[in-house]
Amino acid sequence: VIFNKLKLTTSINAFDFLKKSLALTLLHVVEFSRYDCALVAKFLLRAGQPIKKVSRHAQKP
Repeated sequence: VIFNKLKLTTSINAFDFLKKSLALTLLHVVEFSRYDCALVAKFLLRAGQPIKKVSRHAQKP
């Protein structure tokens, strides 16, 4: 019985740890994507100068 209790608590602890690590991973992904979006935006701003002109022409009726 004690062994089963021990097994249960370790599995609960493992689950808790998994939840925490998952939350941390999600946090890292969000932070990275925010940073990544900034990089992509900078890249698009550099590479997309002609694209902006084209879109401006497209917007005019």
